[in-house]
Amino acid sequence: MITTRIREIAERRKITSGYRLGKQLGLSPSMAARLWKDEVKMIDLDTLNLLCRELRCKPADLLHYEPDLE
Repeated sequence: MITTRIREIAERRKITSGYRLGKQLGLSPSMAARLWKDEVKMIDLDTLNLLCRELRCKPADLLHYEPDLE
């Protein structure tokens, strides 16, 4: 399973809400909220690029992989 660490990294950068993240990135409030709550099924490359630029990180920093139990 892949999860995101967007909120964790954003909070380290003093971004305290999905709303603030969305405003800084120019995202819709609903998309920003889903990213903040780790409720996304996919992130397009443009959004990933915006996140990395704003949060000063690499894509691998934002994603966490844990193998599914079989």
